[in-house]
Amino acid sequence: MGKPAPHIDRAKTLMRITDALSSFLDKRGGQEHAYLTRLWEHWHMVMGEDLSSLAIPLGHRKETLVLGAEDSMAAQEIAMQSFEVLDRANAFMNQPYFSRIQVELVMGRVNLSRPPLEHQPPSPAYRIPKPEKLGNLQGTLDPESPVTRCYEAYLRYFSKVL
Repeated sequence: MGKPAPHIDRAKTLMRITDALSSFLDKRGGQEHAYLTRLWEHWHMVMGEDLSSLAIPLGHRKETLVLGAEDSMAAQEIAMQSFEVLDRANAFMNQPYFSRIQVELVMGRVNLSRPPLEHQPPSPAYRIPKPEKLGNLQGTLDPESPVTRCYEAYLRYFSKVL
């Protein structure tokens, strides 16, 4: 037989939703992600024109700041200025968050410092062609049947589209 389920002692206290949400997010690194998101959003301001033109933020791996460069010359230049990049990023984070940088070629990866594209609904490029014998079953099906209601909705779809 299996082990009995462990008893969970739950305190039945009321908590404000903001406190509960804050606690929930803190346990999952929510505050850390908020600081990182702000760093990505303000990358050009934090790094300045010279450094931000050389490298873009691609993300992080634990204590490593991952940057992207367009070519090997820019990668070498940003690697030579890595202490400056680390100082500026850690100053923005208000703590020594990053201990090293890793420079990789961008090669089409997402630049985190750019705002996300606005969501646009997909264009109706593909339309379902209207069947040739549409409506032949009208009046032959049981009017109380769910299948009939579905069929009528199908007919209404094609009457709106065309």
